[in-house]
Formats: sequence, structure tokens, C-alpha cells
Amino acid sequence: MATAETERRHSKRFPMELPITVKPQNGAEQKCATRDISAGGVFFFCDFEIMKDSPIQLVMILPPEITGGEKQWVCCHGRVVRVVEDSADGQRGVAVKVERLVFLPEITLSCCQSPTILK
Repeated sequence: MATAETERRHSKRFPMELPITVKPQNGAEQKCATRDISAGGVFFFCDFEIMKDSPIQLVMILPPEITGGEKQWVCCHGRVVRVVEDSADGQRGVAVKVERLVFLPEITLSCCQSPTILK
């Protein structure tokens, strides 16, 4: 007998493809794209290896549809909760639970404190 998968999300998901910069705990910054975002998490696609339960940082611009006003740079500190190895076009799908969100000015230091001009 088949059982329905339990929905664990507590916030509304917004399906949107946004460019993000991903910084795994022990890796270099990588450019990726989101599939969807919510108040509690982000799902993105990448072409590099990443491990479940590992800490991660994501930097992106939240659009006005999400902020309710102006676009806003954010740095999300979180943990990888799921990795889908078999996604379309050979990329990995990565689900991240956001544990801390930091709002950033337009010109700032990145999450990892290296000088960066964000455009």
C-alpha cells in the first residue's frame, strides 16, 4: 500500500530561478541558480559535489516579489538537508535549511569576509 510523503515545509515556496553564489564549508565560491526559495530554505542546482548535513553560505538578491518592496542582498547561513544526485541535465539539486539570514548593503564584504563588490 502506497503512503503519501509527509509535507515538512512550514513556509510558502516561491518558484524562481535566481542567480546565487554558494560557499560550501570547505570549498570555493561557486555560481549557481535557485529552483525555489522560501522563508525557511532554498533549493538550487549545482555541478559540484556537496554533502548532506554540511554547513553552507548562500549570497543572493531577493526580488521585490519576496521582500514586498525593494530588492535586497542577503547572505543565508544554513545546512544542506538533501542532495538529489539524479536531477535533470546532470546537475545536483541541493536543499538548504536557512538557519540565519543577514541583510547586506549593495557594496560589502562577502559572508566569508573576502572583499567583494556585489552588482
